[in-house]
Amino acid sequence: GLNATSLTSTSETLSWNAVTGATGYVISVGTDAGGTDFGTFTSVTTNRTVSGLDSNRLYYWSVRAENANGTGDASAISSYTTAPGVPNGLAATSLTSTSESLSWNTVIGARTL
Repeated sequence: GLNATSLTSTSETLSWNAVTGATGYVISVGTDAGGTDFGTFTSVTTNRTVSGLDSNRLYYWSVRAENANGTGDASAISSYTTAPGVPNGLAATSLTSTSESLSWNTVIGARTL
């Protein structure tokens, strides 16, 4: 029942099915299938927006239900890839009234149009 929605380059809204008797959830997010290297987050609802992600990167996540008796087993691991970001580093130089010289930094993976 895991799914990722609202893809942007730096945040992701994760959602999951409710667990009967749960009073909260613990969400683990990482860059490898078993990891939490990005972070561990809590929620009292069945969704959580995670911000500060790298653009165009694969992330893995799982969720555990918790209540006064403890925390349950983790769900199956799900994954998503954030959207590509917009290249930055553009700069205009040599301004005159009739011409313009534009320059920019090289961006790995950029294509010509």
